[in-house]
Amino acid sequence: LGANDRLICYRARWKEPFLFHGQFKKETGETIGRYIVTAKLQESKLLLAYSDRPLSEISNFFFFSSQSYFQNLFKRQFGITPLAYRKRHHKE
Repeated sequence: LGANDRLICYRARWKEPFLFHGQFKKETGETIGRYIVTAKLQESKLLLAYSDRPLSEISNFFFFSSQSYFQNLFKRQFGITPLAYRKRHHKE
């Protein structure tokens, strides 16, 4: 289990974190941590498309450790930088 996965299990008061982790991965095909990061990246797309918030604010809003880390994860996940995504999808 990764540190994030153990923390999630602890906060949820899950008594058997390895069982939970295994069941979660079996059901979703992803670790808990990866699932959460993917969800945060999906939500960040909405802020990029429907707001003018700076990237630093978006990365802070979703608790990424830095703007640079957010940008790297976003590009790895979607094949486009957050700013390029905003330019392509921004709604007035």
